[in-house]
Amino acid sequence: MLEEEYEMILKRTLQSICLLTINPNTTTSIIIQVIDDDGALLSCAINAACVALVDAGIPTEHLAVAICCCVAKSGCVILDPTRLEEQIIIEFPLLIYYIHDTWCRKL
Repeated sequence: MLEEEYEMILKRTLQSICLLTINPNTTTSIIIQVIDDDGALLSCAINAACVALVDAGIPTEHLAVAICCCVAKSGCVILDPTRLEEQIIIEFPLLIYYIHDTWCRKL
């Protein structure tokens, strides 16, 4: 199922950025409630979860920023596609960038 795949990608992404060894006996739960899906759901969920981790003060090694892009049947690349545009695509890559700034860590 698509939701289970999204959950697995989100879990792996968040586990890769969190410093799990600082507080080894704690559990962090992130609940994402989708109110409206107008496209690019996974990238929105990754960005929202990363912002929530930072806001909660969870120590992270770096930040993850996701963007969704797709290739339409006409060959055009569409950034941040809507739900309608997602239905007419031939490829659907999700790009996740990890931002690591050593200057910010020194603060």
